[in-house]
Formats: sequence, C-alpha cells, structure tokens
Amino acid sequence: MRNIFFTTLTCLLVSCNQSTPQSEANNTLPPPPQPLSEQNQTEHTHHRVPEEQTYLKLVHSGQTNQLGNPVFYLYLYHDSTVIQKLPTVSGRAYTQNRDRNISGNESPLPNGRYTVSHTPIPGSRYETGDVFLPIEPQFETQRFALGFHYDPSYNRSNGEDGTAGCIGFINKEDFNTFLDSIDTYQPTYLIVNI
Repeated sequence: MRNIFFTTLTCLLVSCNQSTPQSEANNTLPPPPQPLSEQNQTEHTHHRVPEEQTYLKLVHSGQTNQLGNPVFYLYLYHDSTVIQKLPTVSGRAYTQNRDRNISGNESPLPNGRYTVSHTPIPGSRYETGDVFLPIEPQFETQRFALGFHYDPSYNRSNGEDGTAGCIGFINKEDFNTFLDSIDTYQPTYLIVNI
C-alpha cells in the first residue's frame, strides 16, 4: 500500500512540475543530478520517475554550441534515479523553428514518446557516424528513420553541424557510453520534451 501511495504521489508531483527550472531560464547549467533521498524528493521532482522503470528523456539545456545550435540533455532514469546525463543536439541552428512533424526539413524531432531499439545498426552515411540506434515515434507524424548517433560535424562550420532530426551526440566517447548504458539498462522508451 505504501509503494502505491508513493508511486501515485510521485506521478502527481512529476506531472504538476512542468515549469522551466530557473537555471535553464538564465542560460546556465543546472547542478548535476543527485540520487534522491526522501528529504529532497519534493525539491527535485523533475528527476523523479515511478519505481521499477527505466527510460530516457530529452530536454532543453538552455545552452547553444558555438554555432548557435541548441544543446539538449539526454537523461537516463533507472529505478527513480538519474543514472546518466549527456549533451546532444537535434536539428540544426537554422531549423529549430520549423514544423517538427514534417519530414525532410531537418528540424528537431517532435515532442512525444518513442520506443527505443536495443540493437544498434550500421550508419548509412557519414553524418550518422558508423553506428545508429533507431527510435520509433508512438504518435502520428510524418517523421521516420529517427534515432541516436554521433554527430561528426558538431561545432564545425561545414554546414552539417547538428542533425537532420535525430538525436546526435557531441562526441564519440559520449555515444559509446550511451550505447553501453542501453545494453546495461535496456530503457523501455524515450520522452522528448524540447
């Protein structure tokens, strides 16, 4: 009974806490996430998830790279704790305000829930790197062939900084760390809220 109460309370707190944290509004990095104790649950409800779930969430960092492309944080949650936080990009600096449900315009991926593959596949072109991890939207959209990959042009003035809509890691080391975490934790879904 106690677990049901805390799970219900946690769900209510998470759904009610949708405002932008003050640190993001000021364009500064939020403090690194800490495992939650019962004393600070209310203060950090935006990092709380129902027990026994593992999933990913993509959110604004409030920062941009040197070329003006927004940086998004990808969080990995496991058993109510933030396990990992990695910087990523989606779209390009000049495509951020385009309709995110239209295919082919290189905008960031649309907000919503996605299933996450646990099996990487070979990248199909240079800009997706040599490894690609597919995701599948669980809502109506024209977007397809989305996933996670390393962005080999991150912060380069070659016209390819960012992605055509996928979630791109800013360096290969972070992407490899992420793939190891996918293998270890097997997240069931991704929530995009950017």
